[in-house]
Amino acid sequence: MPATKRRSPLAPGVPRTGQKTRPAVKPASGVAPLRAVAAVQLFDFRQVYLAASAARISVIRRGVLARAVGELAASMKTSEDELIRRLGLKHTTVSRKVEVGRRLSPEQSERIVGLARLIGQVQTIVQQSGEPERFDAAIWVGNWLSHPNPALGGQHPGEFLDTIEGLGLLGSLIARMQSGAYA
Repeated sequence: MPATKRRSPLAPGVPRTGQKTRPAVKPASGVAPLRAVAAVQLFDFRQVYLAASAARISVIRRGVLARAVGELAASMKTSEDELIRRLGLKHTTVSRKVEVGRRLSPEQSERIVGLARLIGQVQTIVQQSGEPERFDAAIWVGNWLSHPNPALGGQHPGEFLDTIEGLGLLGSLIARMQSGAYA
């Protein structure tokens, strides 16, 4: 009868003494390790972009403070009302939560974090190009969201901020711009 590897009943997934173990998986370079979950700061856009998915998920689940919507709009040089509309949020909900210092729901927070990630993506691309002086990624993204884009059939990129799929599409467009592909 062939020998089988048995797992320890005390700690599932941990081999008993004498069994081979798998090598630890290292995070990809440029990606924040999981232990950096608590350290993700929403307005450090590059950090949001480079953070591990688990770190962003932790921020989303905890919820973003509602006042971040106004702060994000200000950093993008766009109106808070316009950003709220683009993100598919309800103005009354955001206003009420700002007044009492509450957090947005995870669903709402996911859109805010997704937008911060897009800004971080642009900031990272520009820093990698070696020309980051006097470039403000948040302002550039705010402007880019407001203009028709041929790759979107002439629609404004800002019209895609209200869904996760739309945020993913915008991230892909930004990546294609970096490579010089049609975007």
